[in-house]
Amino acid sequence: MTTIVNIDQRNEFQPSVLPKKDNAVGVDLGITTFATLSTGEKVDAPKPLKKRISRIRCPF
Repeated sequence: MTTIVNIDQRNEFQPSVLPKKDNAVGVDLGITTFATLSTGEKVDAPKPLKKRISRIRCPF
């Protein structure tokens, strides 16, 4: 079996520089708490995730 991959890099991408802001927030995603912000605010997991959490958890 032979696989051929062709990557075309002729399109030049010019990323724009975002302005600096003082209101940055960090987000930590988890299992027991869906998200914890750097401000300490905790966001609960949506209900579909809570129903299926046993299938998502690693058995180790």
